[in-house]
Amino acid sequence: MLKFLQPFVTQLVIFCIGLFLSFIVSNRVYKFEKETDFLRFSESVTELGEELIRETEINIQALYTLELLFSNHAPSEEFFKREAEIITTRHEDILSLIWAPLVNEEDRTSFEEKLKQKGNGQTIVKRNNDNTFSLQDQQTQYLPVLYSESSKKGTTVFGFDLYSDISVMDALTRAKETNSIQATKPIPLYMHTDSETGYVVSYPVYRDNAASLNNTQTELLGFVLATFKMDDIVNHEIHPYHSSALHFRLVDITDILNPTLLYDSKNENQIDEFNSHLYFNYSLPEHAGRRWQLQAMSIDETFGRNPPKRQNGLHCGLESLPPSL
Repeated sequence: MLKFLQPFVTQLVIFCIGLFLSFIVSNRVYKFEKETDFLRFSESVTELGEELIRETEINIQALYTLELLFSNHAPSEEFFKREAEIITTRHEDILSLIWAPLVNEEDRTSFEEKLKQKGNGQTIVKRNNDNTFSLQDQQTQYLPVLYSESSKKGTTVFGFDLYSDISVMDALTRAKETNSIQATKPIPLYMHTDSETGYVVSYPVYRDNAASLNNTQTELLGFVLATFKMDDIVNHEIHPYHSSALHFRLVDITDILNPTLLYDSKNENQIDEFNSHLYFNYSLPEHAGRRWQLQAMSIDETFGRNPPKRQNGLHCGLESLPPSL
């Protein structure tokens, strides 16, 4: 009887061993494919993040151009508008360029007279909690918006005291202390009447810029600022990747305990880190004093195997930048 069953037992053992080996091989192949998918996905997200930070850096470098043009003197309105229009035409993601002079309390009356003559408001104003504007209280110094070149005409709140906005004030203080371009966290852009969410970058202008670079005390004339709507910048870079299977978020993680959302692609499938097949966070290099993180989620296992073709150079046109940039 045993001899009769022996061939069947042998075949059963061989079958089980084969089944076991097949399971091990298929499991390893599956893990390898998952690791390969994740690697391709992370590489694509990293490439996207690098393009995003490069695009942003190119845009904010425009402030250095304005600062050099204003070197050692406050700009006239005609000069500012001419140069700012050139820059905003070239850098289409810039929502507005602003000149805000430093005004001492004893000079407030003469400054407000200048506003009246320009027809751009009559007083230095602050923002109230209900998003209305009212006369700014007496202060030692003010930083009111005087000139603005914006892609959205007629939206600038002239006379708005930037020192009255805590988030902008923080960036201005850092810019002055480091003599470098500094950005705010995501904030409502109250210097514009529609108050869209974006961020502001600023750079100080001194009476003697050479002295300021050497940490020598010199007179601060004011700040040149640029405002950006985050959606405008990110959408240009993310558009080639747009898919119902993908979801992107850009988060300001400068304050790691209180991260702030900069951008959300609002995927219609409600993809998040809990229901996605692929999930990867890419922390962008620090820029303008801020740290951002690009979060990418996908329910498409093949994402990254055939990445979208991207044109050489960014949409603003690297070849069109002046040598100084």
